[in-house]
Amino acid sequence: MSEFNFSVANTSYLMTAINMINEDPVSAKIMLGVNDATLSLLKDLTPEEIRVLGNLRTPLMEIKMDAESIKDLQAACGQTHKTTIKRIETLNKLNDRLLLKVS
Repeated sequence: MSEFNFSVANTSYLMTAINMINEDPVSAKIMLGVNDATLSLLKDLTPEEIRVLGNLRTPLMEIKMDAESIKDLQAACGQTHKTTIKRIETLNKLNDRLLLKVS
């Protein structure tokens, strides 16, 4: 089984996170699920640091779904509760496997 390369996703995540932080730090902190120290580190990344971190083959982000996010997803997708929960469980299992694989 070949290992998935997260470098493109990592670079995209970093660039999106930095743009969010520059536009609205308070909202970015909540949406990214990071503390003040991490927010500051992300904001202060140099282009070289972004390149190095972006090239990592392991994921820099984690899929998170809390109860409120599940409700939002249900409303947006028009899915039944059971179907939505099943999809989230599948995503969580995939996330767990990916994290185990890279640790």
